[in-house]
Amino acid sequence: MNDILEIYKSDCRTGVISRKKTVGPELSLVKNYIDYKKNIHNFNGPNNLAIFIEPKINNAYPDIIFAEYNPDDFGEWKSVRNELTMTDFKILYHIHTSSAIDNTNLLKDIGLKWKDIALSTEKLLDSELIIRKDQQWVISDVNKIRLKKIEAIEAKINKWEEVLQQAILNKNFASESYALLKQSKCPSSEIIRKFKNLGVGLCFENNNEFQLLSKPTKCKLPGNFNSLYLNELIGRTIFN
Repeated sequence: MNDILEIYKSDCRTGVISRKKTVGPELSLVKNYIDYKKNIHNFNGPNNLAIFIEPKINNAYPDIIFAEYNPDDFGEWKSVRNELTMTDFKILYHIHTSSAIDNTNLLKDIGLKWKDIALSTEKLLDSELIIRKDQQWVISDVNKIRLKKIEAIEAKINKWEEVLQQAILNKNFASESYALLKQSKCPSSEIIRKFKNLGVGLCFENNNEFQLLSKPTKCKLPGNFNSLYLNELIGRTIFN
C-alpha cells in the first residue's frame, strides 16, 4: 500500500499535531472504518490517499481525515515550505480567493502589520506558491496548493446530535463531511433527513459493516486556509 500515507502521530519535523488516542469503542470504530476505506481505495487511480487520525485543525480534532492528492502536484519541494506558518496559509488563501492582490490591499483586508505581510509574501514567493504579475500577487499553480479531495469524519457511539454538530464545523475546510455513527438501531428517517438537509454524510455501522445513509454536499477546495495547511502537512511528510 505504497500510495496510502498514514499520519497518526504528532511530528515536530512536519508540524503535525495529533491528540493522544483514548482506547475504547470509539477508537475501535475509527480503526475499523479506516480499514474499510483502505479496502475500497482505488489503487489504480491517479491519486494517492493520506489518512490522519485526530489531527489538530484550529482548536478541534476531527476523528479522521482522508485526503486525496497527486504527488506530482507538489513539484520540486522547496525547503522554505517547511517553515510556512498559519499566518502564511491565511495570506496564501486570501491571495487565492482574491485572484490577484497587492500588499496594500492585503494590509487592508487581513489587518496584519506591513512587515508581517512583506515577510510572509517573501516566503510564499520563495516557496514558488505565488508569483508577481502586474504588481500583484497571484497563485503560481493552484494544483500545488489544492488537494483533490478532503473527507472529514466525526465518529460517535449513539450521540447523533453531537456528531452532527461537529461534522457541520468540518464543512469549513473539507470537500465532504461525514458523521460515523454506531448504535443499536438504524437512525430514523427523520434523523437521516436532518443530516441530508445540512449537507452532512451519515455512515452507519452495524455488525462491522458500514452503510451510507446520507450523502454529503460536495464543497469546492480549498475551503479555507486549513485546506492549504493539510496539503502542506502531506508534502512535508513526503519530503522530510
